[in-house]
Amino acid sequence: MAERLKLYGVKPENIYLTGFPLPKELIGGPGGQIIKRDLSRRLQNLDPKNIFRKKYDRNLASYLGKGWQKLDHKHLLTLTFAVGGAGAQKTIGRQIITSLQEKIRQGKIRLNLVTGTHDEAVPYYQETIRNLKLNRHLGKTINICHAASRTEYFKKFSELLHTTDILWTKPSELSFYTGLGLPIIMAPPIGSQEEFNRIWLKTVNGGVTQNDPRYTNEWLFDWVNSGGLARLAWNGFIEAPTHGAYRIESIITGKKVELANLPMIV
Repeated sequence: MAERLKLYGVKPENIYLTGFPLPKELIGGPGGQIIKRDLSRRLQNLDPKNIFRKKYDRNLASYLGKGWQKLDHKHLLTLTFAVGGAGAQKTIGRQIITSLQEKIRQGKIRLNLVTGTHDEAVPYYQETIRNLKLNRHLGKTINICHAASRTEYFKKFSELLHTTDILWTKPSELSFYTGLGLPIIMAPPIGSQEEFNRIWLKTVNGGVTQNDPRYTNEWLFDWVNSGGLARLAWNGFIEAPTHGAYRIESIITGKKVELANLPMIV
């Protein structure tokens, strides 16, 4: 992006490389205390056999603090699917629900379906849930996150991410949320910019292309049990920028904020 601005004639001294402005309520200040807390809990859900954590415990502790594994992590393994493209990918969500229905009934996973402000996706998912006789799990192990306005949506979505372990989305701007320590499962990109985001996400090793959503119940738990998704979560946290909002605020206000250097890949 910086190089593109230069091609448009913008002077280099007027270009600031900040990283994507992730919501501050998911960061926790310059020290990233909220990220570290959420990631500590998430890694325990994403690595139930202790494969990744055992191998990299010393490295994890150097970032997350000693005793990080003792943090309460009572929430169920949670997958959040964000419907993209003005609801164009809502059929993927239906396939995910159908595939995970037994796991949902057994209380082995919580599924969040994020429809944003797309009204047409809500009845679509409600009908799917009803047809699969999952109604009694609605609001418990299966949730529909919908909002009437963008402001309400952003607030709800941020709250949801505190207990989200896996984010499934097309590689939109949500790709950069891997910086929060979220492993991204990538739905097909829509448009050239999302194709570039997909390449970036693979470069930082914070995301992976989805397998067939009709068989999510098979491959998703293989990825979890192997510690593979824990590895993606950690890579995203280490390699992707997290404090863009603080850098932008510092530039605008002129107030200096002590932050770590940007990662190599921005």
